[in-house]
Amino acid sequence: MLAQDNVDDVIGGSRFTGEIDILPVDVDGNEYWLWQAIESVSPRVVVIEMNPSLGDTLSVTVPYDPALDRLRKHPSGFYRGASLVAMAGLGTRKG
Repeated sequence: MLAQDNVDDVIGGSRFTGEIDILPVDVDGNEYWLWQAIESVSPRVVVIEMNPSLGDTLSVTVPYDPALDRLRKHPSGFYRGASLVAMAGLGTRKG
């Protein structure tokens, strides 16, 4: 299972390091935290799931939980991920 503390080791241990064209991140909940932890690659494009129900004006993320099950946290499934503003901010910080 990918987690914040091992995702970079998993990616860095593969043949993909340095600059890459695309990095898809879709794990239904912890995308922000996994992307934040990835340092072994520098993608030109990141395709990442965000949570539109968190709005488009505030930087909001759900707290990191390595055992996150979004449907157990809330039956709607909306308890997951991060807002577009949070993802954009992380992208800016990561270059």
